[in-house]
Amino acid sequence: MGDYGLKISKDGYDVKTATSTQLSYSSQWSNFKIKEVITTTVTLTGADTSGSNTVNNPLSYSPIYFPYVNSSTISGKWRPALMGGTVSMPDDTNWAGVVVNYRPATNDFYCYISHIGSGTRTFIFKIIIFVDKFTGSGASITAIDDYGLKVSKSGSDVLSVNDHDLSMTSKFANLTVAVSGTSSITDTGNVTHGLGYVPIYLVFYNPTGDGTWGGRYIPMPTSGTFNGGTRHVEVWVDNNKMYFSTQDAVNATNFRYIIFNERITSW
Repeated sequence: MGDYGLKISKDGYDVKTATSTQLSYSSQWSNFKIKEVITTTVTLTGADTSGSNTVNNPLSYSPIYFPYVNSSTISGKWRPALMGGTVSMPDDTNWAGVVVNYRPATNDFYCYISHIGSGTRTFIFKIIIFVDKFTGSGASITAIDDYGLKVSKSGSDVLSVNDHDLSMTSKFANLTVAVSGTSSITDTGNVTHGLGYVPIYLVFYNPTGDGTWGGRYIPMPTSGTFNGGTRHVEVWVDNNKMYFSTQDAVNATNFRYIIFNERITSW
């Protein structure tokens, strides 16, 4: 990164010679800065029903965001609010589809859910909103404050820059990695994170051995034809563990996961 900026090396590495993967922080790169977590609900009653709700974006521009959802029938277990098709949530296999879309024209989030089971369910959507922009257009929130620590990106004046052009600011929480790793799963399995709360997380799926997809990693959750069968591959997290379902009782497949210290719930 040259002779400027701020670098912090991981334990055991010399900051003067550390590579990018040996740094815990560098102002050369942007860190995801959490603006806030917004929430909305959709309540469905009866069999084979669907519904939606919208929630306003708290920013005046298109942000990066992570959406998650859970159901009142399985309180405490959260999955990414992504993917259509049959969803195999723990203790409740009756989800038929879920998605969260950001709509620039109305600057809001459209949250859709459907299920094929009877009874009443309330689905809770939580959307992690980041200060960082999804696109370069739109207004920005100012970073001119009389407190805290700010580190600007290369080429930006820290005295006048907007928040989205800061590499780091103490005004917002940044995503920090608590646990990361790989897990080989046949059909179902889990890993323990032990944080005591539901964390923000990302997971990628590798259908090991599949002739088409075996060399690729796919964002989770996903569905498709993997290892000769139609699979709805799921992941969800509670306050202690991350759970996986591959719907494949024969072939072991790989997952790469990143679990952050920052929370989906209980802020």
